[in-house]
Amino acid sequence: MAISDGSTPDDQAAAWLARLRNKSVRTSELDDFARWRRDPLNAAAYRQASMDDDRRLSEDPEASISSRSAGTPGLKWGRMGSATFAFLGVLAMILIASGLDRVSPPPTVSVYRTDVGERSTVTLDDGSHLELDADSEASARFDGTRRRLVLLRGGAFFAVRHDAARPFVVEVGDGLTVTAIGTRFDVRLVDRKARVTLVEGSVEVRRSGALLLTMKPGEAVVVGGTGAALPLRRPPEEVLGWRNGHVSFHDTPLEQAVAEMNRYTRRPFSVGPDTDARTHVSGEFSTDDPEGFANAMEALLGEGAIRRASR
Repeated sequence: MAISDGSTPDDQAAAWLARLRNKSVRTSELDDFARWRRDPLNAAAYRQASMDDDRRLSEDPEASISSRSAGTPGLKWGRMGSATFAFLGVLAMILIASGLDRVSPPPTVSVYRTDVGERSTVTLDDGSHLELDADSEASARFDGTRRRLVLLRGGAFFAVRHDAARPFVVEVGDGLTVTAIGTRFDVRLVDRKARVTLVEGSVEVRRSGALLLTMKPGEAVVVGGTGAALPLRRPPEEVLGWRNGHVSFHDTPLEQAVAEMNRYTRRPFSVGPDTDARTHVSGEFSTDDPEGFANAMEALLGEGAIRRASR
C-alpha cells in the first residue's frame, strides 16, 4: 500500500483502516502495516481512527449486528501463502427414538469422535455419509422408523440417503433439530449457537418442535438460544471450506477465531492480555499451519497479540 510522504499519521491511519476493513490484504501488505505501526505516533493515530470508526458504527442504525458487538474495527486479509491455519470441526449426534406403537428392530447406536487436527468420514447404517470436522463428536441411533443423531460438539457435514419413511433428524443445542429426507447439509456449533448450511435438497429447522424455517439450497442460518434464525450472508463454499482443509472467518471476533484455530493445533493459542479479544477479523486460511495464523495476527495487532501454550 503506497502512502504519500506528505500525508500525516492521521491520514495514513485512515487509509490503513479503510484498506484492512474493506479489501483483501496480502502478506506483503501486512508486513508494511506492521512496520508502519511500530512508530508510536502512527500506532496512536491508528487507535484513534479505530475508536472513531467504532463510534460511527455504534451510532449507525444500519450497522450490522456483528459490527455493533465489536470493540474495534474489522480487520481483513486474503489467503496467505504461509499464513495457513489449522481448522477443525466437531460434530456429534444421537437421540432416542420414542413413541413407537409397533414392533420394530432393536435400534443401533454408534458414537463417532475426532481428535484435534483429525477429520473423519464414516458411512452410517442407512448408507448416509457423515463427515466430522476436527475435535468433534456425534452419536447416532437408528431404528425401524427414525434416524436420529445428536451433535455434541464441533461440526459435521451430512450426505443423507433418501428414505421418505424414516426422516433423518440431527439435534444440536437446546431443543434445536434439523430434519431431512435426502439431502446434503452442514451443521456446526459456534459459541452456543447452531449454524446450518444447506447444499442440496431441503431441510426443516425446528425449536422444541415448532417450525422456524424451511431452508433452500445455498442458504445458511445461525440459530441462537432464543430460536431466532439469522441469515448468514456467505457462500456455501466459504462456510464449508473445512472439508478441503481451509477455515474462513468473516467479521469474526478474534477470540472465536482463536478457538476455531485451536481445533488444529496441540499447542493452543489464547488472546494476549493487551489485545481486545472482540476485534473482528476476516480471511481464508489453510488448516495445515496454525502457527501462520498466530504470526498473521501479530503482524496486524502487534507483538504479543497471540499467546502460545508452553510445549
